[in-house]
Amino acid sequence: MPLSGPTCRRPKNVLTGDEIAKIHINTLRVLGEVGVVFEDGKARRILETGGCQVDQASGRAIFPAHLVEDCIARCPSRFTIRGRGPDYDLEINETQLYFQSHPGLYILDLETGHRREAALADIGPMTRLIDALDQIHLSIMPSGTLSDKPPAVMVEWVTAEQMRNTQKVVAAGVFHGCQKWIIEMARVTEQQVYGQMNSVSPLRYYREQTDGGLEYVAAGHPLCILPGPTVGANSPATLAGTLVLQNAEHLAGVVLVQLAYPGAPIVLGSYPHVMDMRVGAICIGGVETGLLGAALAQLGRHYRVPTHAQFPMTDSKALDEQAAVEKAMGIVVLAESGLALISNGGALEAEKAWSPVQLVIDNEINAMAGRLLQGIAVTDETLAVGTIQAVGPTGHYLNTAHTFHMWQHEQYLPDLADRLGHEEWAARGSKTIVDRARERALSILATHEVPPLPDEQDRALDRILQAAEGEKLG
Repeated sequence: MPLSGPTCRRPKNVLTGDEIAKIHINTLRVLGEVGVVFEDGKARRILETGGCQVDQASGRAIFPAHLVEDCIARCPSRFTIRGRGPDYDLEINETQLYFQSHPGLYILDLETGHRREAALADIGPMTRLIDALDQIHLSIMPSGTLSDKPPAVMVEWVTAEQMRNTQKVVAAGVFHGCQKWIIEMARVTEQQVYGQMNSVSPLRYYREQTDGGLEYVAAGHPLCILPGPTVGANSPATLAGTLVLQNAEHLAGVVLVQLAYPGAPIVLGSYPHVMDMRVGAICIGGVETGLLGAALAQLGRHYRVPTHAQFPMTDSKALDEQAAVEKAMGIVVLAESGLALISNGGALEAEKAWSPVQLVIDNEINAMAGRLLQGIAVTDETLAVGTIQAVGPTGHYLNTAHTFHMWQHEQYLPDLADRLGHEEWAARGSKTIVDRARERALSILATHEVPPLPDEQDRALDRILQAAEGEKLG
C-alpha cells in the first residue's frame, strides 16, 4: 500500500472561473507574443520541430496556442512515484496531499541550536528523522551545502545518504550535472526520484536545467517544473501578473517535456517570493505566497495537472512566534487549496536555515492541517441523537459508550502541544513546544532505525560516488 496523506475533496478557490480563464488566455498571449528563452540548442530543436517559432540566435521560442493546449492535455492527472518499497510509494492524484521536507543552506544544530554549515555526517541523522515522522512523506536534501565535500559533488553525496537513511521518495534537482549520477543511484536501488527543473524568471530556462529535466524524464522519473518569481523584482508587482508570468514559464516547460516524451508525468511547482519595497528585502513568509500557491492549485485543477507549493515558509531566523504565525497561516490556505504536494518541513530564515526541531513542529502542523481537511462527519452515529435522548437534559456524556468509542475518532491528539494545567506543566519543567520538539527529535534519533540497503546496492552507491568524483574532480 502506498503512503497515505490527508485528502482534500472540496478544495477552496481563491479565483473565479472567469479569472482563471483570463490568466490562461493572457498566458497564451505572453507565450505567443513574448515567448521564452531557452539556452540549450537541444531544447530549441525539440521546440522548433514540434511547431514553435524559434530564433536560434537569441534562443527565444514563440508558442502557438493550440500546441500549448495539446501538450497540457498530454499530461497525466495521476501517477505513482515509487519509493524504496511499495509501502512508501506516493499516489499523485486529484485529492491526495503529501508533505515534503524543505532544504536550507545551513542547519540549526539539534544540541545547541546554533546555525552552522552541515557536514556529511549530519545528513544521515537528519534523513532518519524525516523517515520517522508520519506527516513528512518525501525527503529533499536538508542542507544545500556541505563543509567537507566539494560543491561539484555535494548533491550526489547528500542523495546517497538520503537513499541509505529513508525508504521514502527522495526529491532531487539538476545542479552541477548531478542528475546523471542520481538517476544511476535510483536504478541500482530500484526506486524513482522526484526530479526538478527550474526556470529563471522572467521567462528563461538555462541549459543545465532543461538538460537535467529531460534526463530525469527519459529515465522514467516524474518531473516538477519549478519557477520562483519574486513579486515586483523579476515578475510584475501584482499577484495576477506574477501568475501569468509564472504560468507562462510552467507551460513552456510542459511543451518542451511533452514534445520530447508525450505523456510524461509532470507536476507544476512554484516557490514565489514577495519583495518588501520599504527595505528591498525578499520575503518568503508573506501571506501573498499562500495566495499564489492556492491560485497555482486552482490553475492545476483547470489543466488537470498536479501542483506543488514550496511553502508555507517563514522569514524568521528562530523557532519563535513569527515562525509559528507564518507557517500556520500558510498551511491552512495551502492545504485547503487542493495541492498535491506542499514543502515546509524544517525550513527557517527564508530557505537559508534548516532545523530538525522545526521539522518535528512542522510534522504536527501538517497533522493539524490534515484534521482540518477531514471536516465534520455527519452520519447517524455522529449525530448521536440516541445518546442525547439517553443522557437527557441533566446528565453528562463522560461515561457513555458513544463517548468511549468516538472521541478519539473525532479529535486530533497532538504530540507536542501542551494541554496540562499550569501547576502540572510547571512541575514538569515549564517546557515550551521547542523544548518538547527537541526532546522528541533526540528520542527519534536514538531509537528509530531504517532498514539498510542490501549490501550490493550499498556498494553500488559507493561506486557511483567514486565515478562521479573521478569525472568531476579529476
